[in-house]
Amino acid sequence: MAYSYVQMSLGLLAVTAPAVMAHPKPLAHPHALAHPKAFDYSTLPAETYDNVKWCEVFNNCGESQEQPAQSYGQPAQGGQTQQPQEKAQVPQYQKPAEKSAEKPAEKPAEKPAQKPAEKPATYQAPKKEEKKPSTTSSNSGKGSDTPSGGKAGLAYNQADLCSGFKGTSWAYNWVSQPGGDIPKELEFVPMLHDMTQQFTSVWASEAAAQSPKHVLAFNEPDMPSQAGSSISSAQQCAQDYKNTFEKGAPKGARYGAPAVTSALEKGKGLDYLDQFLKACSDCKIDFITLHFYGKPDQFDYFERYVKDAKKFGKPIWMTEYGLDSGTPDDQAKFIKEATELLKNDPDVERYSPFMVGKESLQMTADNKIGQAYLDAI
Repeated sequence: MAYSYVQMSLGLLAVTAPAVMAHPKPLAHPHALAHPKAFDYSTLPAETYDNVKWCEVFNNCGESQEQPAQSYGQPAQGGQTQQPQEKAQVPQYQKPAEKSAEKPAEKPAEKPAQKPAEKPATYQAPKKEEKKPSTTSSNSGKGSDTPSGGKAGLAYNQADLCSGFKGTSWAYNWVSQPGGDIPKELEFVPMLHDMTQQFTSVWASEAAAQSPKHVLAFNEPDMPSQAGSSISSAQQCAQDYKNTFEKGAPKGARYGAPAVTSALEKGKGLDYLDQFLKACSDCKIDFITLHFYGKPDQFDYFERYVKDAKKFGKPIWMTEYGLDSGTPDDQAKFIKEATELLKNDPDVERYSPFMVGKESLQMTADNKIGQAYLDAI
């Protein structure tokens, strides 16, 4: 998450169903509250990009990591770019006495436009699907144990909106249960969103219930408003990955590193991922996970971001990408171009744009953004 990364905020929508578990649903997306402002690349000679020391560019070497994030391609502090609204914090998990094993009576409400901020307050236990986990090796690198079924996937909140995306093979919703019935041809990929008790207390049992082939670790731990609210540093993230995520994840699945933003300054984005991988050198990590957001005229920054991530030598999953501003036509154009790039890049294993939904920059199978995605895959 070279284009800019916009931080998302977190709010809560509640959908109540009897005798079911509380399901966190992003209202605007479970991501950054204050979105990163990006460095203006026009001030740098193009040939300096690959060798620039970003903390010197921003005059913040040695400063606290709690500075406002700067993302690929957005104006520096003091620019005119409008920042997204703040999102609420992730709600307290409310686990009832027992789960309902029956099909949920209601579907979770959808995520609004711009990144999801909260997941549905009421979790609805879906039917258990029998899936055979794949076998993998520890710390697999580029090209090993690649997933079957194609690259294209869906990021969603409302399960019934996933129908009609012919050519997609997998889906996720930022938590460890599907929250409804998704098309049977889609592999559901569970995620441990962060280290709060509402997620950690059910991680092992809910992930195991899905018999997953792949699992995803924390959602943007480099952002204090996201998983970073419960994970203090990349080094702490490595410990939490080992002791909670990896310990509770199904042993036959492939494991994804924590999803990071495209923020540029020290301690965020790919620098955070670099610190995490060094601190977690003995962890089972099969692929890295990235998020990216930018402006309509910044596709070249998206290309740079993907290129930069290849230095880690692991397959790439781009599980969120899109624009943080612009029109539906702008979004459709960006999604089509970005998807074609990811589809044709052999180092990219999987991708899913942000996101399935009915807001202005979101996609359904029959709107212009969804059609642009379907055309590209």
